[in-house]
Order: sequence, then structure tokens, then C-alpha cells
Amino acid sequence: MKHDSIKDIRDRLQKFTFTKSFEKGIKPCDEWPDGARITADIRFDDECKNGHNSFAITGHIKEPEHRDWSACGCIHEDIAKYFPELKKYIKWHFVSSDEPMYYIENTMYHSEEQEEGIPCEWGEEYYFKGFPIQIDVRATGVSKEFIKWIMAKGRKFKYQFVKEEYTPDLGNYDFGPKVNIKGFRKRGEKKWYGCPFDDYREATEFMRAFKDFGIITKKVVTGYTEKKICDLKAARSTAIAPRATKKQLQDKEWLLDRLPWLMLSFEKDMNVLREM
Repeated sequence: MKHDSIKDIRDRLQKFTFTKSFEKGIKPCDEWPDGARITADIRFDDECKNGHNSFAITGHIKEPEHRDWSACGCIHEDIAKYFPELKKYIKWHFVSSDEPMYYIENTMYHSEEQEEGIPCEWGEEYYFKGFPIQIDVRATGVSKEFIKWIMAKGRKFKYQFVKEEYTPDLGNYDFGPKVNIKGFRKRGEKKWYGCPFDDYREATEFMRAFKDFGIITKKVVTGYTEKKICDLKAARSTAIAPRATKKQLQDKEWLLDRLPWLMLSFEKDMNVLREM
């Protein structure tokens, strides 16, 4: 027996769209007064204009004396309470014709556990060789881009200083000139803004130190993990797998293997809803 491929299912899901609204009165209770009405809106279309149909189920509640809605959006608990016939479809909220939104990424994120204090981000520090004081790398001035450029040129590089005048472009400011090395241009910046040095003295001292000692790079930790516990409920929700184990939810192959079956179930329910 031939089974539908995931592509077959996706192609069929792109061939139809629908929007529907269901409305009913709410019996007076502690939360809502007499005359309040709830509306459930369902849609399966390309409202996002990204070339993929997606399903959404939202709603709003209107009280008779209020001009605006008293509640709106993903009021899924209220929809399940007042429209029990729609309850089984809430799980498909934000599923597209491709797959549930960030199916693998969200599921594995919510199901993972993580210890605190493990290095997870790294950066670079720069020093003149033999000197323990770090070179002050800034967004303006001696930037990381300039450091990498000058290191690539090497200590034997025959540099030439260039004075860059300030060209007013915002307001009537009057700044003095800066000093650049001929051939360097910071990406995306005008010449004056991208200059590494404020004056000739700063430029001369820096380049003399570079020529005499060279620059070394030191890799340093800039970020550590925070403690994270497994959110099994959220992981099961994003995977639309209410009885899955943590081990299954962390298994990418298991998630991919069940995707054709999951999308076939989604397609069947969309066909039921469009005929409702």
C-alpha cells in the first residue's frame, strides 16, 4: 500500500483555504454579565503572505455595555468551554501546510535541560605581545575590524597616515579631523566615522607598538549558560504529542519520522472544519 509523502500532503493543503466564525451567547456568571457574547474565528489561509497556508483559532468576547472587546486573541480556554465541538482543533493552532511552527526547534528547546555556569559564548581580546594590558577595542576608534585588518597586513607593512576631515551631515556640528591608515575603510561607515585614531600622536604610538611587538589574540568566555529545566507540557504541546516522553521529544529522528502521520491527521481535520 502506497503511503502519502509529506510533499503530497503539503501540496494538497495548499489547494484550499477557509475562514469561519462561530458565535453564541454566554450564560451570566461571575466573570461575564448577562448579554455577553463570544465569537470563535478559525482560518486556514495565507494571511501572513508567505506562500504557506496556516491554521489559527482565535476569538473575542463582547459585553453589551462595552464598545470594545473585553477579551480577544488566543482565548483557547473560553473557546473550549463554550464551543466544545472546536476543542479538538485547538492543538493545530499555528500549524502550517509545512509543519507545526518551529516543530523541531521549539520541541527540543522546551524538552532540554541545562546546567548553570557552562561557557556558551566566546569573544576575543587583543594585546600587544608581552604587555598584560588589553587594547581598548571600541565601536568607534580602534575597532575589531581595524585590528584584524592590520594583523593581516603584518608588522612589516609600510603604512601611511591619512588625515580625514569631518563632513557635516546632521546639524551644524564642527568636529576636528581624525587619522586613518591608507587603505583601511570600515565597512558601512563614512571615512571620518571609521577612522581608528583621533590624532597623529595616538596613531603614531599605536603603530609603533604594533611594529615593535605585534598583536596577539586571546580567546575569552563572554557568556555562561543559565539553569534550564525541562518543560514537558510545552514540549508536548509544540510537538502535538500529548503522551510523548522526554527522551522521544529530544530525539530529532523520532520527531521527523512521525511528521507525515501528524500532517495527515492535520489535513483530515482541516477538511472536516471546512465542511462544518
